[in-house]
Amino acid sequence: AGSPLFGKIDFENIGVTGYSMGGGGAHLAAQASDQISTAVLLSPYLSQRTVYNRSGSTLVMVGGNDTTAVPSQHAIPLYNDLTTSTKVYFEFNNLPHYAPTNYGSSSSRAMLSRYLVSWMNFFLKPDGESYRAWLARDGDQLNSADFSNRKYN
Repeated sequence: AGSPLFGKIDFENIGVTGYSMGGGGAHLAAQASDQISTAVLLSPYLSQRTVYNRSGSTLVMVGGNDTTAVPSQHAIPLYNDLTTSTKVYFEFNNLPHYAPTNYGSSSSRAMLSRYLVSWMNFFLKPDGESYRAWLARDGDQLNSADFSNRKYN
């Protein structure tokens, strides 16, 4: 009862996110627990592929210039193996592996953050529908020039 978080955590709406090996770990956590309803995987690095069935949603975001967790070796096979009811893959043009970190540009971090926060709010908050515009497939909110590859399920 002394924690500032006491009574503020919604155990019915849990999401995970991770970057690089943490993205692989977030994927594994989401696959292992039915309590996790959504996952955001940033430049996921996962050396061992395992396919699980799950009903939650998954957003995979990678940089097209990632030479560490090369999308064709990590994110794309992971995305293709997902059995989630909702899955989205964004590959951002010209972004390197470290784009989500402090070593990335502020504009790339802002863009990645916008999609990550909007995704989590859309799937986890009771009023999440209000975030749909930020996740729009077309229109002003989503400039197709930013992406080299977009897949939706």
